[in-house]
Amino acid sequence: MAGYTPTCFRGLEQLVPAGGGAATAEPGGLCLPPWDRICLLDMDAEEVLQPDDVAKFDAFVFGGILGNVIENDDGSYGSDDRTSEIRPYFKHRRHLGPMQMTTDTAVLVAQKVLERACPLAEIPFLDSPEFERPGDGKDAGAAASDSVCMEGFRYVARRGDTGDWEPTLPEGMKELLLTDADNDILSSLQ
Repeated sequence: MAGYTPTCFRGLEQLVPAGGGAATAEPGGLCLPPWDRICLLDMDAEEVLQPDDVAKFDAFVFGGILGNVIENDDGSYGSDDRTSEIRPYFKHRRHLGPMQMTTDTAVLVAQKVLERACPLAEIPFLDSPEFERPGDGKDAGAAASDSVCMEGFRYVARRGDTGDWEPTLPEGMKELLLTDADNDILSSLQ
């Protein structure tokens, strides 16, 4: 990131000034690299994120974070394209593949591509993983196990203790997903 003069902002409303003009810098504000050194990570971008992009950009914006997953007519998955609201403001865009990722997964993938120079095609992925929870045996009519499927989401895959592929998750996330499956979302809104 050497060799550029950061632009500073007091508030987010200055990031994209009205009329598309240049942003004004104010001392003590949020500092960003020049706009042409910022890349929007957008699943609808034409170009894939490449290892050599590390020399082209100083900052990456993760767009469409946790948008709604939509199953397409052909069985593939897409999104509700929340990124469309900010897409026009970016000159440079790259994608991380055709499926939604959680924020932590997208950051991990970008780190592997940019810092470890690993092309996206060489990163192992696990799509729509299912997490199983053994039944407690209290309900004779219940299945032997419950599960939570992260349908439409892609995770970086790694070999688990058994040698099987499993998704790379933040510590405690699997347990949270399984316990949250028991919670009624409507009751939390009352």
